[in-house]
Amino acid sequence: MLPLNAVIFVLILHVCSLLDTATATDTKFDFLIFTQHWPITVCMEWEENRPTNNCTLPPKENLWTIHGIWPTKKGTEGPNYCNKTAKFIPNALEPILPDLELYWMNIEANTPLYSLWKHEWVKHGTCAAQLPVFNSEVKYFRKGLEWIQEYGMNIILSKSGIEPRQEGYFVTDLYNSIKKILKKAAYIVCVVDKKTKISLISEIRLCFDKNLTLVDCEMVMNDGFYSDVGEKILTNCDSNKMVMYYDEVPAFTTESRKRTNYLDKLYNTYQLIQQLIWATI
Repeated sequence: MLPLNAVIFVLILHVCSLLDTATATDTKFDFLIFTQHWPITVCMEWEENRPTNNCTLPPKENLWTIHGIWPTKKGTEGPNYCNKTAKFIPNALEPILPDLELYWMNIEANTPLYSLWKHEWVKHGTCAAQLPVFNSEVKYFRKGLEWIQEYGMNIILSKSGIEPRQEGYFVTDLYNSIKKILKKAAYIVCVVDKKTKISLISEIRLCFDKNLTLVDCEMVMNDGFYSDVGEKILTNCDSNKMVMYYDEVPAFTTESRKRTNYLDKLYNTYQLIQQLIWATI
């Protein structure tokens, strides 16, 4: 019979082996999601999160920008953070920096310039790097820049007459427009403005297999993103209501933010006065 410490050692080795196997399995993926987001909606969400937040919007009119390229398993999310020791090296992106600043820009202006790119590379790029075409920072981001030129949603939606405006569209309009042009089904994401309860178009996601061939996004189906509106489409948008595809940040959002800032300043002044009063008693 083995000594107790030897048994424990063997058990530890076995557990470590299982963990290594699980980790290796967790890094596998089936396809890639290329996600574009609508800068106006991103800006609205960001500015609503905190009154001091502000945005940088693309200089090119009606330009959709890149959110990321996400390796994904069928029916679920991830894998993510596949290389725990991965570093983000900003200098590696210098050859493509001007294009990144336009097409993969950080809309959240009061955050560091590289924060979006660092997040996307460390979380998603390190998993995509299993494919040779993505196995470096510059390759990962360059592929996104190539795809935005070919699959930019501003161009695809415009071909069906869908342009940003102050009136809404039904999500089926967007879905059918994309499918007509690309012959593939996209995955459409909406968000709801917390104050107005208005539904806003947020992201449009295209799917590619591991050979980088455009495919239907059917395999990304999960709860909350499957709507039956005559035919099944991937969306979390309410198919019975119009979704807004704004051409600019609405005035009510800007005014609401100004009022919130003003009220915050009044409250801070009130607090200061109260402290001064208590200090003199």
